Amino acid sequence: MNLIFAVSLLCSLSLMSSSAVRAGTWQTIRNHQQSRPNISQQLKPTHEHYVYSELDYGSDHPFDRSLQQQIDVEILDNDGANDLDVLRLRFLTEPLNSLRGQSSAIDAKLDAILDEVLPAVKQTWESHLNVVPVQGVIPIQRTDCFGIYNSLIPNSILNNGVDDADLVVFVSAMDVLTTGSGQQINVCGPGTLAVATSCVMDQFDRPIVGFINFAFQS
Repeated sequence: MNLIFAVSLLCSLSLMSSSAVRAGTWQTIRNHQQSRPNISQQLKPTHEHYVYSELDYGSDHPFDRSLQQQIDVEILDNDGANDLDVLRLRFLTEPLNSLRGQSSAIDAKLDAILDEVLPAVKQTWESHLNVVPVQGVIPIQRTDCFGIYNSLIPNSILNNGVDDADLVVFVSAMDVLTTGSGQQINVCGPGTLAVATSCVMDQFDRPIVGFINFAFQS
């Protein structure tokens, strides 16, 4: 699931218009497959390292029904389809916006990501994925996503969580990611456009929080 999350998000980025991502994106990826950092491996997001958060899906989640009735999930193929709704993707861009004002070149990149890339990614995901919608909020903690965004999470989000969302994605642009334990990972090697991974799962092993980090050097 972690690999699907990362690859799908990065592939979505490569489908943007030429004004947001240059036409040679795919060739760049092919040329640098060996040099790109394996963020999932370096952060070691195994089941022991994932954070799990139990969400409110109401009283009638199809997986709950399958457990209560002690039947296979396959039997729910028709019934369970009625529980699905369009994925609601929410980006937390505070880490990205913290770079604004450093230079006109950085501001231009920020504008392209915020105004063109992320809306297109949101549209792509929401037009292809259906999920059982979250009824309450998705809680956010400073330790989420390996503590990388510890000081960049607004108190309002820490106190209230994120509502009207099924998937929350932190967006940043750091050359080096520093985890809460102090581990530093250089993620912006030659040809790297961005790295992404999921980091918080719900009680049914569905990713609910993740991050994408753009490599401005590339």
